[in-house]
Amino acid sequence: LSPVCLGSLRRAARTIKYTGKEPFFNNTDTIIQKQGVTLHLKSCGKKSEGTRSLFQVFFHVPIIQTNFNIVRPLPHFYGELAATDKGCDFIKSKGDIHRLAKVVKTAVHGRLPSEKNLELRASIWAFGMIGSTEIGLNLLNETDSVLLGEIARLSYSSLTLSIRTTCFLAMGMVARTEAGQETLKKLGYQFPVDNLELDLAIAIPINLKQFFSQPSDELYKGSWALNEKNCFHVPSPPKLSKPSSLKKKDSIDPIGDPNRLEETILAHIAALACNVTQKYPCEALSKIKKKRSTDCDSALITTALRSWINAR
Repeated sequence: LSPVCLGSLRRAARTIKYTGKEPFFNNTDTIIQKQGVTLHLKSCGKKSEGTRSLFQVFFHVPIIQTNFNIVRPLPHFYGELAATDKGCDFIKSKGDIHRLAKVVKTAVHGRLPSEKNLELRASIWAFGMIGSTEIGLNLLNETDSVLLGEIARLSYSSLTLSIRTTCFLAMGMVARTEAGQETLKKLGYQFPVDNLELDLAIAIPINLKQFFSQPSDELYKGSWALNEKNCFHVPSPPKLSKPSSLKKKDSIDPIGDPNRLEETILAHIAALACNVTQKYPCEALSKIKKKRSTDCDSALITTALRSWINAR
């Protein structure tokens, strides 16, 4: 295995060598822990034979503590690569900027299907992270000089609010350097006076009215969630699935009111969709099944299935 070089958050190169004498994990894999970095090498055969390839890399990320109530974005792969010249060369060699920019350009021209919105937001966020350093910003401008302008245009023209918000946050990341602020000024952005001093990462469009308005040539079709035809809830009050620890001692029975059994079952099924509330409903449904073995009608099954489909 060739030496593996990793760029740390402090921009110091780390070199870890595999000697072949490291202990095995699960009788086949190898775990190397040095300098705060953990490498997981996966074996292609038995522990004494075959080659080993790098499978996973784990490293500790120090979180910078400040006295300001600012939510910092978590470290991003492209952001860390763009912090070094070698990292920028690596991004350029892989052609990732052209690949991700193609998604943005398709969206700007209104030809991106809605199921690709997550990919679009991920692409915009990646560009924000790359452009958060001066050398990363230079890389973006050299590769595609109109890319940031297209993201700015998308922040005004997109009918999807989550995409506009992603553009807003990505531009804030670009504004973390003086060069980034100068670039965004030409695109119609302004910044707090202490933006660079406190590393606020805030870029606000000068034309806020346009930013918060929908395009005049587009017809707003309404909210899917507010359409009465789209029933994405169950006709059961949440209190029916309240955990036993929050109930009065005389009403711990999971069935509750026998006359509202179907409503109680639906309330518990709906509560299963949330990781925070799913433990008690799972236990309650199991107890109801054992205590009250009754056949469910088709309407109850249909409602339960609709609840799960919409929860997904």
